[in-house]
Amino acid sequence: MIHNKKRKAGISDVLATVIIVAATVAIALVAVAYFTGLVGGSTQTQRIVISPISRLCITDTQSNGINKTILYLKIENMGSKSIQITGTQVGSKYIDNSTNPIVIPAGETKIIKLNITDTKFTVGSTYDVQLYTSGNVQLLSTEVQAYSSNNCPS
Repeated sequence: MIHNKKRKAGISDVLATVIIVAATVAIALVAVAYFTGLVGGSTQTQRIVISPISRLCITDTQSNGINKTILYLKIENMGSKSIQITGTQVGSKYIDNSTNPIVIPAGETKIIKLNITDTKFTVGSTYDVQLYTSGNVQLLSTEVQAYSSNNCPS
């Protein structure tokens, strides 16, 4: 007796394997693109460099030891995103720039000159400087040395 087996309709084993492999490769490519930042999320970066010429310049000292001081910072934005500095702290003195933020576009260098009053600084001493962005998020922390005015830019 001969049995005629009817084959059920469907796709072949080879075609099923090809579809599964193609789907796996597609999912892997999407995952790689996502995690390397090619798709989704922001690919812009903030990367800044403070020049060694940055310094505190003491221009005048009053009898009570309080100085008129200028902070010079040469900042290079090497990132791909503009930077907005809304606050600067030198030692214990905080300077609020939120109403007039300092903007450094991507790829540009800017020399920032901030006047500091009512604070005592000493020539030869080193002071911590923190730069802040909106929301009071610390962008950078560095150190600058205090110099007399004859060792400073004019």
